[in-house]
Amino acid sequence: MMRTGKKLNRSSGLFLQSLCKQLINDILNNNYQKKLYFEVLRLEIQRLCNEKTIYGNKTSSDQAYQAFLCQLEGTISSENNTVKCLEEILETIVKETRDKLHVLFLVQEPACWPSLESVYYASLENKQDFNTSIVYTHFEHKNITDTNDHYHTYLNDIKIPILRESEYNLEEDSPDVAFILKPYNNVPPKYQIKNLQKVIRRFVYIPYGMEVTTDLIEYGFQYYLHYKAWRHCAYGEIVKHYGSQYGYRNGENIVVWGHPKADHFRSNGKKTCLLPLDWEEKLKGKKTILWTPHHYITLDSEGTGTWLNLGEKILNLAYQNKDIAYIFRPHPHLIGALINNKYMSSQSVEAMICKIKNSENIIYDDTADYRIAFDLADAIITDGTTFCVEFLYTGRPILLTPRNIKGFYLYEEMIKNYYIAEDINDVAEYIDMIRNDKDPLREKRITMRDDVLFIPEGCSVGENIMNNVKHNLEEECENGLLASYLSDIGSTLSSRTLLKQVPLISILVLCYKNQDLLYEMLDSIFVQDYQRIQLVISDDGSSDFDKNMIEQYIRLNSSNIEEYIVLNNPVNMGTVKHIIYAMQHVKGDYLVFTAADDRFSSEKAISKYIEAFSQNLDAKWIVARCKITTPDYKKVIYIAPTDEDIPFFQSGDSQLLFSRWARRGMGVPCQMCFSRDAIDLVGGFDSNYQYLEDWPLELKLLRNGFAPIYIDEITAVHSTGGISNSNSRYDVLTRKAFYDDKYLLFEREVEPYKDLMASDDLRLYEVYRREILERLYFFHITLYGLSAPAKLKATIRSPKHLCWVLEQQYLKHRHRLKRKQACLVAQVLLFCSMFLLNSDGILESFYRMLGWVNLVGGVLLMILVTVSLPMDLFYTWKKKLRSKLVN
Repeated sequence: MMRTGKKLNRSSGLFLQSLCKQLINDILNNNYQKKLYFEVLRLEIQRLCNEKTIYGNKTSSDQAYQAFLCQLEGTISSENNTVKCLEEILETIVKETRDKLHVLFLVQEPACWPSLESVYYASLENKQDFNTSIVYTHFEHKNITDTNDHYHTYLNDIKIPILRESEYNLEEDSPDVAFILKPYNNVPPKYQIKNLQKVIRRFVYIPYGMEVTTDLIEYGFQYYLHYKAWRHCAYGEIVKHYGSQYGYRNGENIVVWGHPKADHFRSNGKKTCLLPLDWEEKLKGKKTILWTPHHYITLDSEGTGTWLNLGEKILNLAYQNKDIAYIFRPHPHLIGALINNKYMSSQSVEAMICKIKNSENIIYDDTADYRIAFDLADAIITDGTTFCVEFLYTGRPILLTPRNIKGFYLYEEMIKNYYIAEDINDVAEYIDMIRNDKDPLREKRITMRDDVLFIPEGCSVGENIMNNVKHNLEEECENGLLASYLSDIGSTLSSRTLLKQVPLISILVLCYKNQDLLYEMLDSIFVQDYQRIQLVISDDGSSDFDKNMIEQYIRLNSSNIEEYIVLNNPVNMGTVKHIIYAMQHVKGDYLVFTAADDRFSSEKAISKYIEAFSQNLDAKWIVARCKITTPDYKKVIYIAPTDEDIPFFQSGDSQLLFSRWARRGMGVPCQMCFSRDAIDLVGGFDSNYQYLEDWPLELKLLRNGFAPIYIDEITAVHSTGGISNSNSRYDVLTRKAFYDDKYLLFEREVEPYKDLMASDDLRLYEVYRREILERLYFFHITLYGLSAPAKLKATIRSPKHLCWVLEQQYLKHRHRLKRKQACLVAQVLLFCSMFLLNSDGILESFYRMLGWVNLVGGVLLMILVTVSLPMDLFYTWKKKLRSKLVN
C-alpha cells in the first residue's frame, strides 16, 4: 500500500475517508452505482490536473490526494475483491491523514492585527486540533508613507513566531484553511487570492476594518476574495443584510460569528498603558478626545472622509481648547492622499505634523497599535472610518462628521444614538460636552451596541470563530466528495441518467467595448462549483480587445473550465449576427449567454441550473432571479422577475407568461439557461433583428407552449447602461437600430398574437408603446443633434411631444419651487401692490407701475403654486406608471 508520510491534509483525508466508507456501504447494501462514482472520481482528477499554479509542483497534500483518487478509480474499474481493496485503501488513508487542521494566518500592517489576534491565540490554545502558521506578506498602496518592514514589529514587539513570506513553504504545509484580512491584490503574487486558491480550498475572511457604509460597498463585498471566501465573518446581522443585497454571492458565505476586535474591549476595558513621555506630559489627567479622519477625502467621489471640509477647523479647535487633550490618529493613507492629490505639499504636511507634535495638548499618534488611543480616549470624533462602529465596544461618546449620513448601514440608529456634526459649531459643542463630562445618549448607544454587535456567550469571539471553523469544515468534509459534487444535482442519481445529470454547459460571453468589465464576469464564472464548463468569449469588433491577455487570464485563474475559446471579430456585426456566429463554437448540452458587464451572483448558479434540468428532463429553459443595478453595481434598482411577476412564473402557464412578456421583458439573458435544442426548436436566433437576441427567442418559446422552470433564487447581476440608455458607449445610429428592433418585435411577435393576451396586458402593452418606446425614441433619436429651432419645431408638431417636453422640464426644475416660501412671497407681493396702486404724490406713476408689477408677479406666483400641486400628482403618477411598465 502507498505510504506518503502523513501528506494528506485533514480536509482532503476526511473527504477520501467519507468516499471510501460510502463506496463500501453501497456495495454491501447492493446500492452500488459504479458509473456514478467513476464519473465523480474522473471529474475530481480532471480538476486537479487542470489546476496550473505559479508554485511549481502541487502541494504535498494534493499530490497524495490525486494518487489516492487514481487508486480508487483503478479499484472500482477492476471489480476484483473491491470491498477488501477499498478497506485496505481506507486504512491507509486514515494513517496518512493529519490529525490536526493546518491553519495559515496572513498578516500585513500591525494596525490590522486586532482583527486576527484573538483568533490566532484561540488556535494556539487548542493545539490538539490545530497546527498554526503565521506569515507576514508585505502590503503596498500608493498613499502609504510608512515604508517600515513590519515583520520586526510582529517578531519583537508583539512577540509572535512569525515567518516572512519567503520563509514559509506553502506547498509542504498544505494548509486546510487560510485566514485573510484584506481583499486587495497589493501583496506579492504568490499570496494573491487567484493564486492561493489553486493550493488552498478554504479562506476565512475577517475584515481588517468593520464594514460601515454603502459608499465603500465595493471594498466590503465586491472583490474576488468576497466571491471566494468560504466564510466571511461579520460583526452583526446588518453586514449579512447588506452582503445579501450588494454581494455577488447573496450573502450565503457571510456568517455572523462576531468580530475579533471585540475581545480586546471585553477583556481589558479601559486600561493603563505604558506611554511615551511626551504623551504623559500632554495628557496630564485631562479629558481626552481621539480624532480619526479617513483618507477618502476627494469631494467629487463617493468618499467618506471630511478632511477637506473640517480638517483644519477641527485642528484649530484643538489648538484653542488647551484644557482638552487630543489624540490625532489619521488613517495611515491620509497623509499620502493629501500629497498625491495635491491638496497639500510635502513641506506643508511636514509643517502641520511638526506643529501638532510641538503643541502642548495634541498627540500625533502613528503607533502600531491604535488600541492604545482607544483605551485612553474619553470620546471620539470620526468620519467614514470603521472606528465609528468599533468604538461602540467602549460605550463612550461618538461624534460622527458624515459626508453622507444615509450611506451608513446604521444611519437611522446613528441619528438617534450618535452625536452628529453638520458643521464646526457642532464639533465645538461636542468638545464642550466632553469637557463637562456629559453623555445624554450613553444608555441608548449601549442598547444599540448590544443590538448591533454580536458577542457569543461563554467564549471569546476568537474561540467562537475557531470552534465554528473546525465544526463546519469537518462536517462538510465528512459529508464527502460525492456529496460535494452531487448535492446540487440530486443525490439519488442512477447510473443510467448520470451523464445526462452531469452535462457540459457552455457559457457564452459577448463583449463590445467593455473588456475592462470582462474580468469580473470571468471571476464570477471561475468560482462556479460546477466542473464541466465550456467558456466561449466573443468580442464584436472592439478596437481595444486584447485576445492574448484574456486567454492568459483564463489560463492563470480558472480551474473549472473544461475548454475555452476566445474570438475577436474584425468588424462590428451587431448583437444578433454576433451571437449566431459565436454559436458555431458552442458545444454544451446547455447554454447560458450573457455579456461582459453581467455577473453571476452565486458560485452555485450553474449547479442550480443543472439540478433544475436534472429534475425536469423535458424542460427547455430556466429563469432565475437577477439584481438589476446601476452601472457601478452599487445600487439595486429592482429584482427581476419582480414580486408581481413571480406568480406567473410559478404557474408554469406559457400563455399567461406570453401575455405578460409580450408587453415588456421580464428578465435578462444572464439569469436564464437554455437547453441546446430549445434554440433549435424556434429556428435559432432571429437574424431579422440587429440587437434584440433574447426577447424574440423567449416569446417564441412561450408562444409554442414551452414555459420555463422558475428558480426562486438570485443567480445573477445585470447593470443598466446598455444600448437602450443614452450613454457614451453607443452612437445615435446604434440606439436607433435598437429601437427599430423593438418596433419590429411588436410587429412580428406580438401584433399577430394579441388574441393570446389578457385584456389588462393588452391595455398596458399599448401604454408601454406610447409611454416608453415612443417617448424614448422621441428624446433619444428624434431630438438628437437638432438645433434649438428644429427641436422646438419637432416638439410643437404634436401635443404628445409638447406634453413630454413640458413634463421633462417640470420634473427637472420642480425642486427649485418651494411652495410655502413661494406662497408667502406671492402674498407679500399682492399686499405691497395694494399700497403701491393707491399711492399719491410726485412718484405716483412710478409707484403705480411698480404696483402693477407686484400684482402681476404675485398673481402669476399664486397660479404657479396652485397649479404645481396637481402637476406634481399627475407627473408622480406618470413616473409610477412608467416604472410599472418596465419593472
